[in-house]
Amino acid sequence: MGEGPQLWAEGSRDANNSARDNRVIVGGGYCDLQVNGGWGHHFSEDPATIWNVAERLLAHGATMFLPTLISDGFGLLDEALDVLAAGPPEGRVGRQ
Repeated sequence: MGEGPQLWAEGSRDANNSARDNRVIVGGGYCDLQVNGGWGHHFSEDPATIWNVAERLLAHGATMFLPTLISDGFGLLDEALDVLAAGPPEGRVGRQ
């Protein structure tokens, strides 16, 4: 195999049964490329609800998503970036 990154399922081993150092983890689940909100939440109204929607999406098979906002000025974008930078609230499922 080449020296570059290889695709491996998590827990994969090489021919010598050793964990690979240079690997890309591939996991199951859907990736939703445009999510403006859901379940009564709208990110352009309250960016902090991103984590509420993230938890619900996980329950429906989406393991990744791209939260999107309507163009509504830089203040809202700054607020949303702060929410994401802070990470999920204590006890929430999910990661950045």
